Amino acid sequence: MKKYVFIAVLFLVQSCQGDLTLPSQPADLIESDSMVFLLRELTVMEAAVQQRYQNLNVYYKVLSNSGKSFLKQHGISAKRFEQSYAYYITRETELQAINSQVIDSLNKNASRLTAY
Repeated sequence: MKKYVFIAVLFLVQSCQGDLTLPSQPADLIESDSMVFLLRELTVMEAAVQQRYQNLNVYYKVLSNSGKSFLKQHGISAKRFEQSYAYYITRETELQAINSQVIDSLNKNASRLTAY
């Protein structure tokens, strides 16, 4: 039994040693300021959908359709958004800056709403 576990671990280690290639910058990369806006609005949209739809299947369907519609409304394809997001995910500093701006913006909006 120990022999099989050792062989399985050996295969696992071998498979993990492949070259990790980071995605190159897409030609139509969404600029970070626009990405902040998009992520902020998509986060608000997700929160609204999550509150309204408790059924998981309906939630995912509504969120997917709403997200695609939102991106289309702003002239951005889902593929372009996904490629840009995948690019930013591999750039930790840039992604942290984007996420910080999104959180700051959401907090400002929340404080305005609670002031009323």
